[in-house]
Amino acid sequence: MGREHVATVTVLSYKTDPPTSGRHYATATAPGFYTEPQPDGEVVHGLEHGYVVIYYDPEKTPAGVLESLKGYTEKYRGDWDGVVAPPREQPEEVVLTAWRQMLRLETWDQARAELFIDAFRGRGPENPVR
Repeated sequence: MGREHVATVTVLSYKTDPPTSGRHYATATAPGFYTEPQPDGEVVHGLEHGYVVIYYDPEKTPAGVLESLKGYTEKYRGDWDGVVAPPREQPEEVVLTAWRQMLRLETWDQARAELFIDAFRGRGPENPVR
């Protein structure tokens, strides 16, 4: 879906939900754990940097899983290989995304999540570091 940077007033639409690539804002969501949804245009810029984004549904995700997600965001905080965990209303408990990649987990599967993080973290198109 491209990599073009657009003004923050631009209305964006994506082919996937959550998005995995496309036009996005010039500012990226910083690595970290969030309790408020983050703008898709900023999250996609993070994917371009090589971030893995782990969306959790606050109504479905158990407290123990949230602690695991916080741990990933604390461990991986690099400018080109961070992890972002924002809430998002979704059918699944957790959805992991990277640039042009997605893994939907109806229920948390730590082994599959860690394989995804290892495979795609730091491998965004803007400045691959791994």
